[in-house]
Amino acid sequence: VTRCADLATYEPEGTFDAILFNEVLFFTPDPVAEINRYRAALNPGGVMIVSLYVKDSGGAKTTLDAVHGLFTGPEWDLLDHCRLTTLGKGTRWQLYLAR
Repeated sequence: VTRCADLATYEPEGTFDAILFNEVLFFTPDPVAEINRYRAALNPGGVMIVSLYVKDSGGAKTTLDAVHGLFTGPEWDLLDHCRLTTLGKGTRWQLYLAR
């Protein structure tokens, strides 16, 4: 079952094997709190997938640093992460897979 909803107001019904945040955490005042709030909706062994645009300054960098700190901290098991860079323009994204 796929759900698409407003990040800040959605209350998950049930639990999920995977929860994906794709380029949305920049639009919430506390991305770490939102990730932790949604964690309760993961099935045992479920994963969180996060994709973030990479910037070297400003709010995007603040969000990226906060999310990176969360997933590399003791509360999460960071299964994998990588940085994707386009060849043409050098646009970058950071991707995380954690439980």
